[in-house]
Amino acid sequence: MTSELSGGIKVFENIDPSLRIFFPARIKYINREEIISRIEYMRDTLYAPEDEIMLTEMAVTGDNYAPAGRILSYTNQSDRISVEALVRKPSLIALSDIYYSGWRAASKQGRYTIYRGDEVFPSFVLPEGDYTGENRIFYYFFPGSFILGAVLSTVSVIGLFCLFIILFKRGEIDIHTSAGL
Repeated sequence: MTSELSGGIKVFENIDPSLRIFFPARIKYINREEIISRIEYMRDTLYAPEDEIMLTEMAVTGDNYAPAGRILSYTNQSDRISVEALVRKPSLIALSDIYYSGWRAASKQGRYTIYRGDEVFPSFVLPEGDYTGENRIFYYFFPGSFILGAVLSTVSVIGLFCLFIILFKRGEIDIHTSAGL
């Protein structure tokens, strides 16, 4: 349910708080370059995200998109969400969280491309299938900055170790005097 406050601010009442993960009923495609159209859509729409979600990239083909999926269960942790679902045909699934570039989605079938639903919801297309048990879906947060930081830290530690070995072999470091013995 949607209500509008003064100043054009919209408030969505979440009647079903279990909608942490959902299959939007409709998808509205607006070209990424059409910035004004995207802003107008976000300003003028009366739909809650589970009713209609905007994408700037073609995720599901066909004019008559209708989701054919059902969320069976999910578990939520700070950096990971696992979902069990049944999907009868390719369907967009969205997470009611803020999109950051570090979000990933995968199952035993592979990794999925993350889209920005309504510019803020991490969303991706699930192919037809049974995503239960070992084949459940995982949304997880694994940003590239973490990988970069781990690589730089590892290289720094290895570099310091090599420097220590080189200085020790040259006799510039004496273990006995350095340790206070």
